[in-house]
Amino acid sequence: MKKNYKIDDDFNINLGKVAPQAIELEEVVLGAIIIEREAINKVIDILTADVFYKEQNKKIFLAILDLYNDETKHIDLLTVVNQLKKRNDLESVGGPYYISTLTNRVASSANIEFHARIILQEYIKREMITMSAGVQIRSYKNETDPLEILETAQKNIDDVTKLVDVGKVPTSEGGISV
Repeated sequence: MKKNYKIDDDFNINLGKVAPQAIELEEVVLGAIIIEREAINKVIDILTADVFYKEQNKKIFLAILDLYNDETKHIDLLTVVNQLKKRNDLESVGGPYYISTLTNRVASSANIEFHARIILQEYIKREMITMSAGVQIRSYKNETDPLEILETAQKNIDDVTKLVDVGKVPTSEGGISV
């Protein structure tokens, strides 16, 4: 998704709080994809690399996508490690050891789709925080046209809304948002 907003370096949007994220679920989802061949098919329409909070997990997911898009290759521990080497990302993600720890955390991909939707939900929250901060910053600047701010904000909300398959993103209470 192309972002049409920017946050000035002098504006602190996290206000001393940790951004919404689900790192443990990111790791479990990646581990499940690595150990079960069909797991990627359950989440391919839900996840993109951008939704991962942890940079290492983004890089691992990109390597997995490379393998997924090349129908002649399989996704497993060794092929993911090899793909990360090809991308020159293996050491920056923590090496083969980190990849192996991902697979140690899961027994199956039974709940992978639900976990992926929670990861997406946390990403949406991060995007909304960033967008609101952008609206605030631009609103305080006298040189910015209010209608332009409104138009940009609406486009950004529309972009995030496209990520949501209405009726399928779980709420924090475990229900379904509509």
